[in-house]
Amino acid sequence: MTSMLFSMPYLLKAQATRARRVIYALLGLFVSAMLLASCGGGAGTVGTSTGKTFYTTAPSSIAIAVGSAASYEIGGGTATYKASTSNAGVVSVEVKATTLSIKALANGTAQIVLSDATGAQLSVNVVVGTGTSTVDLFVTAPSALAIAPGMSSSYVIGGGKPAYFVSSSNAAVATVGINNNNFFISGIKPGTAQIIIIDSTGTAVSVNVTVGSSSAAVPLYLTAAGTIDAAIDELNDFMVGGGTGPYVVTSSNKRVATVALTGNAVVVKAMAKGSAQITVFDAVGASVSTTLVVDLVVNAIPLYVAAPTAVTMAPGAKAVYSVGGGNVPYEATSSNVTVAKAEISNNVLTINAVAAGTAQILVFDANGVSVSVALTVGAGGSGTSTLYTTAGTGVVMSKGTSNTYKIGGGKAPYIATSSNTSVVTVPSAVSGVDVTVTSVAVGSSQVTIYDANGNSVNFSVTVSAGDGGVDLFTTAGNSLTLAVGTAGTYVIGGGAAPYSVTSSNAGIVTAKVVDNTSLKLTPQAVGSTQVTVYDSSGASVLIGVAVAATTTGPIEVQPNGASGNVGDALKFLLSGGTPPYTVTVNNTNIAKVEAASVTSTGFTADLLNVGSTTLVVKDAAGQLQSISLSVSQINTTLRLSPNNVLLSEDSVSTVGLNVFGGTGPYRAFTSDQTLTGVSVAGSILSVGLGTNLNRCINPVDSGGVRVPNGTF
Repeated sequence: MTSMLFSMPYLLKAQATRARRVIYALLGLFVSAMLLASCGGGAGTVGTSTGKTFYTTAPSSIAIAVGSAASYEIGGGTATYKASTSNAGVVSVEVKATTLSIKALANGTAQIVLSDATGAQLSVNVVVGTGTSTVDLFVTAPSALAIAPGMSSSYVIGGGKPAYFVSSSNAAVATVGINNNNFFISGIKPGTAQIIIIDSTGTAVSVNVTVGSSSAAVPLYLTAAGTIDAAIDELNDFMVGGGTGPYVVTSSNKRVATVALTGNAVVVKAMAKGSAQITVFDAVGASVSTTLVVDLVVNAIPLYVAAPTAVTMAPGAKAVYSVGGGNVPYEATSSNVTVAKAEISNNVLTINAVAAGTAQILVFDANGVSVSVALTVGAGGSGTSTLYTTAGTGVVMSKGTSNTYKIGGGKAPYIATSSNTSVVTVPSAVSGVDVTVTSVAVGSSQVTIYDANGNSVNFSVTVSAGDGGVDLFTTAGNSLTLAVGTAGTYVIGGGAAPYSVTSSNAGIVTAKVVDNTSLKLTPQAVGSTQVTVYDSSGASVLIGVAVAATTTGPIEVQPNGASGNVGDALKFLLSGGTPPYTVTVNNTNIAKVEAASVTSTGFTADLLNVGSTTLVVKDAAGQLQSISLSVSQINTTLRLSPNNVLLSEDSVSTVGLNVFGGTGPYRAFTSDQTLTGVSVAGSILSVGLGTNLNRCINPVDSGGVRVPNGTF
C-alpha cells in the first residue's frame, strides 16, 4: 500500500460510492423475478431502446422512516424515464438521468409508478412510519463472504425496524462499521469471523466472513478486449465471471465513461472524448480491467507529482511541486480543507497548510488517474517538507541540451553530483534553489542532490541522440538500489515498441513490462543482478540492481494489550516499522484515538464506554499491528492504567502510567532502586531505569554466583 493515508471522511465517501455500486448489482439480483422500473428526467435519447428489459434496483416493497431518503438505479427499456407517486403527502419522488430518489415526508403508504418512453411500467410500494416494518430484516451481503486482508466490502441493511446495530465476533480478523443503512466489512488478517446485524426488535441476520486468499476455481475474467474504441453515446456490454462474487465495477473517469453492473453484465457508456479505465473487482480484491478510448491519445508518461509520498509542514507554511505526465488538465483536492488546501496552476501544485492535523492531497489528470501525498500539519512541523526536486524520478533529454529544476525542502545550501559526468554534468555547488543539468553524450546517469544535513534525493537522466527520434530509455537509470519487499516502477520509452525485459537472476529481482509503458522491478532477496530492457529492433538498456535487506522492522506497541476504565486516557508507545503511523479503532463507541495524538513515538486512547474493541496501528509501509482493549466501569479503588506492561530487557524508555482513584497526592516506591526508578507528577507515575541504568537481569544462585540465562 503505497502509503496513502486517508482521513475518515474521505474513506467513508469512497466506501459509500463503492457501496452504492455493489448494492445496485445485488438488489438487481434479489428482485430479478419482478423487474422494476425507471423514472423520467431525460436519460439517453428519447425513443432509443437500450435493448434490455426495463428495471430498477429498488425492491418491490420498501419500509422507510419519516425524513429518510433512498436512491436507486433505473435502466433498460427505452429512455426517457418518469416516476409518479400515489400520495405526494407521504413520499416525494425525483428522477435525474438514471437515478430514482425517494424521500419520506409523513407516516402512511404510497405506490410509486415508474415508466419508460414506451409506456412500460413498474411499481414500488412504500410504507413510511415508525412502526414495525412490513419487510423482514435483510442485508445485501451473501451469507458467506470471502475477502482479502486490507480490502473492504460495502452492503445495505433494510427491512426490520431501525435503528440497526452491527458487530464482529472476531475483530482481529474482520471489522465492521455502519453509516445509516450502509455497513462496511474490512479484512484485517487471515481467519474467520461472523458479522451480526441486529435491528431494534432484536431480530438478527449474520454473515460468515473468511479473510484470506481466494479459492475460486476459475480466475476473474471480463469478456472485453484490453482496449476498446468507442464513439460518444455508444454503449458496450460485457460479461464478468470467475473469481469470488459479488463484483464491483468502476470507471477511472466518469466524464469519459459511465459504468453499470446488473448481475454479471457490465454496461459501459462513452460520454465524451478521452480515455477511462474500466475495472471490475471481486470480493477478495482480484481485478480485471479494460481501457475505453474515445478519440484521445493517452500520454505515455504516467501522472506524477514531484513530491515525496509523505510531507510534514507547519501551520501557515506553503509548499509547491511540479506536476506532469498523464493527461491535462490537472485537478487537486484536499481530504481535509480545515488542515490544508491544494490548488494547481500552470502544472504547479501549491499546498497551503492551515491548521494542525492530517490530510491527503490528491492530484487527478483528465483521465481520472490520481497521485496522492500524505500531509501532516502540526505545531512541531519544521515548515519545510522532505528534500525534493521538481525533476521527479527521472527525465529524458536530447544530447547537447540543458534543463533547470527547482530544489526544495531539507536544509540549504545544496550540493549536486552526477554518477556519469561523461553523459551528464551538474554544478557541484548549487546556486540558490536551482540546479542545471547539461547533457554531454548519449547514455544515462543519476543526479543526486544533498542538503546541509546530508539527506539526499536522486533522479535518473537519460540522454538520447537528439536526431528526431528518441533512443530506447527507462527512468530507472543505469544502477538502482531497492529493498526486499519494495517494488519500483519506472517509465519505458523511445526505441521501437513493444518492449520486453529479462532479469539475470529472478531469485534476486523479477522484472516485467506493464501496459508497454512501464517497467516493474520486484526485489525477492538480498543480492545483485542485471535487468535488460529490449525494444522490438533489438536495442537494449542495461540496469544494474542491488537489493538490500529491508531495514524496517515490525511495528512494536507497548503495551500490546490493555484494560482501563471509562474516562481513562491510555498512553501507548510505538517503535519499529516506518513512521508516520495511523491508528484506527474497531468500535469508536468504546474508545477513540485522535489523529493529533498519534506521533512517531506513541499515541493516546480515550476510553468512552464499557466494552471491548481493537486498535489497529498501520505504518507507512503498510504493516499492521492489532491491540486488544477492554474498558470497565469507573470505581474509586486506587489503580494504575494500564495494569500490565510488557518491556524488553534492553528497553531504556520511561513508561508512563495513569493513576486513578484513591486520594491524592500520590507517592510511589520501588523495592529495588538498582533495577527501577519511580516518580509521580500529578496523576502520572513514571517508571524509569534504576541506578544500574539498564533493565537487564542476571540471576544468582544460593551461593551468590551469577547464572547466565538462568531464571529470575
